[in-house]
Amino acid sequence: KTGLLEAADHGTVLFDEINELSPHCQTLLLHFLQNKNITPIGSLIAKEIHTRIICTSGQDLQEMIKAGTFRSDLYYRLNVININIPPLRERIEDLPVLCSSMLSQKEGLYHQSRLHMSQEAMDLLNLHNWPGNVRELRALVQSLATMSEEETITMQDLPQYMQAQSPLPQ
Repeated sequence: KTGLLEAADHGTVLFDEINELSPHCQTLLLHFLQNKNITPIGSLIAKEIHTRIICTSGQDLQEMIKAGTFRSDLYYRLNVININIPPLRERIEDLPVLCSSMLSQKEGLYHQSRLHMSQEAMDLLNLHNWPGNVRELRALVQSLATMSEEETITMQDLPQYMQAQSPLPQ
C-alpha cells in the first residue's frame, strides 16, 4: 500500500496539528526530513521522495520542546518559514469578511439566495470568545445557512448560548 509521503512525491503534504504527533512518529518524520527517503513496510529498499512539508499547530511548539513533548531537532527542521496566524478572538475585525465569504460558499451548496448577517447578529458574534477558532465559526455558519429560511440571519437565529451573551434584553 502506498503511504502518505510516497503518494505526495513531487507534491505537498500537510501535517495538521503536528503537535499531536507521537514521539515515535516524530522520529520517523525527522528521519525522512534528514535523509529524503522512506523504506516502505515490507521492503528492504529505501525510496527517495521529494515533497514539500507544511505543518500546523494549535500549540506553542517551543513550549512543548521545553516540556519534553516535542523534539527540538524536528522543530528546527520544520521551522523554515513560520507564519503566525493569531486566533480569531485576537482578530475579531476579520469576522464580517469571514462570515460573508463562508455564507457565499454555502449559497451554491444549498441553492440559496444571497445570505447575510444582520448588524445585531454580527455585533453578537463580535462578543463571542471563539474557543474553537475559525473551525467553530465555519460550523456555526454552516448550521445557520442550513437552517435559515430568510436571507438575513438575525440575532434570534444564533445559538442560545450566544444570545445569552447579548447586552440587550431578549
